[in-house]
Amino acid sequence: MKILVIYFTDTGFELANKIKQNSDSDCGYELFDGRTKEGISTKDMLKKYFDIKGKIVFIGACGIAVRMIAAFIVDKLTDSPVVVIDEKGTNVIPILSGHVGGANELAVYLANILNATPIITTATDINNKFAVDIFAKENSLTIVNKEDIAKVSAKVLKNYKILIYIDDKISCFEEYRKNAEAYSKDVNIVYDKESADVVISNIPCENGMWLKPKEYIFGIGCKRGTSKEDIENYLLDKCQENNISINDIRAIVSIDVKKNETGIIEFCSKNDIPFITYTKKELLSVEGDFTGSSFVLEKVGVDNVCERAVAKYLGNRGKIIMKKKSFSGITLSIGYMHFREL
Repeated sequence: MKILVIYFTDTGFELANKIKQNSDSDCGYELFDGRTKEGISTKDMLKKYFDIKGKIVFIGACGIAVRMIAAFIVDKLTDSPVVVIDEKGTNVIPILSGHVGGANELAVYLANILNATPIITTATDINNKFAVDIFAKENSLTIVNKEDIAKVSAKVLKNYKILIYIDDKISCFEEYRKNAEAYSKDVNIVYDKESADVVISNIPCENGMWLKPKEYIFGIGCKRGTSKEDIENYLLDKCQENNISINDIRAIVSIDVKKNETGIIEFCSKNDIPFITYTKKELLSVEGDFTGSSFVLEKVGVDNVCERAVAKYLGNRGKIIMKKKSFSGITLSIGYMHFREL
């Protein structure tokens, strides 16, 4: 989790340090003095983080934050999450991308560190109602028609049941049904696709909000220090070659020695793709016919990272559809979570 913390006073700097020192080890903080007149500007720092959909925390007034981020705002599905904390660390306020970007979640996390009050203002949250964009994010579903988020939220806020249709051929059918039924107060599962408010399927729908399952897994290995741009260019090339949309990628997987690889982390952050790593022992436990490399075996103790990582994630839920391919120190493999056999 990459987080930029911008402060404007010495008191703000002390609070930023407190957050950094008391956070989980997997949180990568960059503290930035908004008063600086030399080197990179605050505007350039914000652009850098918006480009990778990085998390942004302002310590100061909401008005300052709003003015500074205004030029970078695009839409609720792609904007960076932005949180504001007052100088005394009393209130933590998410002001942008509360659901999909995770600003609400980040605000609660930071409030716990500071013993502060998270000020959550999104209607579905304060009314404890089903939020379709959160449901999509938690279940690796792409929101195809984002304009319908407001329609679904408006209906649930009026205390109507949201009708959800789930295609029974998709690989995670049982998982989706179980997770949807957990919202039984606000949701009903229906078996008539035409009557549904929300449709979970790989097949486009004309009626209702379409949530498309992400069912491709990309395994990756790379030389240390490989840039985000090089990773992005090669991965997008393989997406095009295999007729895959980047929005269909469920996860990117690798070995744990790559868990802090900046290029991969920044690419995943920018595209809101989970990055999952496995230990050498976990990868060696996977059975299968993999494209081995003595060089990789010598370096990390595993003969193949990308294919083994994909196979580990899939288990018996799918298959590798692209064996290891390499370019300029990057290796990629692709897996697909298959349709269920009925």
